[in-house]
Amino acid sequence: MYLPALLLAPVPLFLGALLIARKHHVRRVAVSINDNIYGSLGESVGRRTTPITTVVAGAAFILFGIGLAIYGITGR
Repeated sequence: MYLPALLLAPVPLFLGALLIARKHHVRRVAVSINDNIYGSLGESVGRRTTPITTVVAGAAFILFGIGLAIYGITGR
């Protein structure tokens, strides 16, 4: 067992989870009087969403943390 790697493994796991859970505001397209008409056209209008690049980076951090934990347990 390699204790330093095992102790550091939760850090990238936590950072990856934070990256995936992070939200960004999508700009509202419809800000006129006809807000209800234009607002119903797009699904993502005004919705909070996470960009795919941020999700991929978070998944990479999580995979690195899992690998670090396996390395810490097995020592190989």
